[in-house]
Order: sequence, then C-alpha cells, then structure tokens
Amino acid sequence: MALESTIGGGAQNSIRIGSAASTISGGLLNMINSDAYESVIGGGRRNTIGTNASFAVISGGVSNTVSEQSSTLLPLSWGAAPSGGANPATIPLSTSTRFYRLRKP
Repeated sequence: MALESTIGGGAQNSIRIGSAASTISGGLLNMINSDAYESVIGGGRRNTIGTNASFAVISGGVSNTVSEQSSTLLPLSWGAAPSGGANPATIPLSTSTRFYRLRKP
C-alpha cells in the first residue's frame, strides 16, 4: 500500500507499494515504482519514477529520460548523466548537490 499517496485523475496511472506521500496529478500510463516516497509526476504519458528514487519529480511530457546533470543551474554547466539515454534512469546516490533535467532527442 502507498500510504497518503494520491492519483488525481487520468487513466492507467499507478503508485506502487512503499511509495508513501507520492502524487500523480493526471495523464496516462504514468508510474511511481516501489519505495520512491514523496515523488511527483505532474502529468503527461508513460513517465516513470524508478524504484527507490525518493523525492523525484517529473513535471510532465512523454516517455521522459533523465539525460543531463549539473552541480549548478548555470546554462553552460550541464553534462551527460551517468544513465546516458537509458529510460528509466538509475542515478547513483551522491553526497553533493546534483540537478537533473529531462531532454528529448
């Protein structure tokens, strides 16, 4: 059971067991996998937050892939994320602040 989690609307969206306090606002075929607590998918289609990816956010879009990372939000500081173009992405745990963004090919 995903305690205190919400699916606001859409169709065929799911929040898996252990993803407490997570939200899918709407859309189609979006999924928050197990143990990804306090994560959010704002809408769109076929977006996935992976297992154990707590505090993750996908604001919308279609079949998103986390493909770039940076330690700052400066425009020229972005580089390839460890996941490359994989979907879903697996991002290793780090003690430093990292920002990730979604890109379409």
